[in-house]
Amino acid sequence: MNKKKGIAILGSTGSIGTQTLEVIEAYPDYFDLQVITANNNVDFLTEMAKVEDYKELEVFKECRKLVKMIYEFTTSFPKEEIYGLTNQIRRSAVSVVSNISEGMGRQHTNDTLQFMSIARGSLFELEAQTILASDLGFLNKNYFQDITSLIKTCLKLLNGFINYLKTLKK
Repeated sequence: MNKKKGIAILGSTGSIGTQTLEVIEAYPDYFDLQVITANNNVDFLTEMAKVEDYKELEVFKECRKLVKMIYEFTTSFPKEEIYGLTNQIRRSAVSVVSNISEGMGRQHTNDTLQFMSIARGSLFELEAQTILASDLGFLNKNYFQDITSLIKTCLKLLNGFINYLKTLKK
């Protein structure tokens, strides 16, 4: 069989796309392509193609659990806090999950890392807000410990994922 030879040149948006890379990798006997990118993001696109669905990432799953826990415990906050601390805590929790998913939709390692960094910042913000809620007496000690423990788990997973993404930049 004659191999299809050529060069695939990607623009800064990685326009070849992960699906095309999957096809090229799936049929190495058919394609003999050299891939050149503006931002050296082929490795990133190839690795991200292996992640079938960001919803299967452990960090995403744990952060979703955190959002659910936050919503459950904030229902007992005083009604006058609905537009204050209650809203802010909920928004921080949702921001973590939103930034992870948006970051996974990006085609460049630097973009993905930026969104993961924002998610990490939101986790720290959430931790500070739960400390305030505890200080104000809105959280009992057990709830506070459970939430703090899950926040730490999410931070460890997210830090690990960030470190993994950084290896793709090299």
